[in-house]
Amino acid sequence: MNKYAVLIIAGFFLILLVPKSTINIEEGVLYGNEITATGMFPRITVTNYSLIPQTVDLEIKNFHKNVRFKVNPFEKKTMEVNSEMVDTYTFIFFGDNQPESGEEQPQIFKDIIKKINNEDPLFIVGGGDFVCEASDANFKEFLNVIADLQPPIFFVCGNHDIMDNKTLYAKYLGSNYYSFVYGTSLFIFLDDSTGFLDETQLSFLESELKRDVKNKFIFMHIPPFDPRPGGNHCMIYPERIMEIIEENNVDYVFCSHIHSYYEEKRGDTVYIISGGAGAPLLRDGFYHYIVVNVSENISFSVARFEDE
Repeated sequence: MNKYAVLIIAGFFLILLVPKSTINIEEGVLYGNEITATGMFPRITVTNYSLIPQTVDLEIKNFHKNVRFKVNPFEKKTMEVNSEMVDTYTFIFFGDNQPESGEEQPQIFKDIIKKINNEDPLFIVGGGDFVCEASDANFKEFLNVIADLQPPIFFVCGNHDIMDNKTLYAKYLGSNYYSFVYGTSLFIFLDDSTGFLDETQLSFLESELKRDVKNKFIFMHIPPFDPRPGGNHCMIYPERIMEIIEENNVDYVFCSHIHSYYEEKRGDTVYIISGGAGAPLLRDGFYHYIVVNVSENISFSVARFEDE
């Protein structure tokens, strides 16, 4: 056997032993049954994967061996799902699970996670305020708790998530604004954690809403209005985004921030405020999350969770 053959064989077995690598998903695929990616090995077929914070944990069968890869799902601001679509599915929205103080997550939130897993949604959206204030310890504890979630989860940045440190959110949870299309639905995630949306995000929003889709969903932490009489727990200067929402026939806007539950329809858009996933409640509040069913039509229900 010559030295070139030895090198080739050695290289082959070295590849088999590599436990982790990094691949770029060209189309920015986030969720589906099967995708094709490019990277270290050309056109790897990726199956059975789920979204976790900042990375997609991929189990790849290559050279008759399963190899796990980590990739950053937020390489692009706009992500397309180009796997086989599902016409009917459910997703769940929750908001404001942060503890009143300290790093330990509320027990009610841990219990809600168990119940959400039983719902078996396609994915979950967390509406922000995952920690009481931004610190490494607080984010690590949050990630440790949500590791029990079975479906993939997408994040919305809340004001508590940037409190005292505006850089840790990106470190632990990824991009602060992005979008993806699943089937005939568009999902847009915005960051108004500072109380308003800057021009960059407003332009991004307008551009994304021009997509030719049937259903349009927007997620952000602070609502553009406070539905309570005399309430002011809302965005400042919300006029522009309200105009954009109305002009582009957005179906649903999901927010949190107010530790209770409210729903209100303005024009053709349903606004849902859900802030009952574990944080201290307002006097009329209750623990809950939202179950959204997408099929020919969109419907939703409020899943109440009693603190036992």
